[in-house]
Amino acid sequence: VAFDYKKEQGFAAGEGTLQWGGGDLIFSMGQRQDRMSIPSLIGNIKDQSDKLVFDIQDQRNQKMINLVLDQGMMLDVQLTQRFLMNVPSYDGKAGLDTYVLSSRQPLLSGGF
Repeated sequence: VAFDYKKEQGFAAGEGTLQWGGGDLIFSMGQRQDRMSIPSLIGNIKDQSDKLVFDIQDQRNQKMINLVLDQGMMLDVQLTQRFLMNVPSYDGKAGLDTYVLSSRQPLLSGGF
């Protein structure tokens, strides 16, 4: 993974690949705890419009997650229907490549 970052200009020269071997993830949503079995994933990193973009797909090159980090260290997260179907309690009804959950939060608390 490689990239250049300047607070005033954002990200440039982003490139690289990340791999996740898969496995169980336990998370809290509201008052309840849930579990999902995450498949093995491959993430490709690139810079786009001064942002660092993580395009995360499964082993069959199917869209799963999109992460975008902007120059202010705000992280946009988008999860597809296909990815969320790995949560047994999830009952969504969208196209598999549709982003059905989106969130925008600071990557670093207290700013950067």
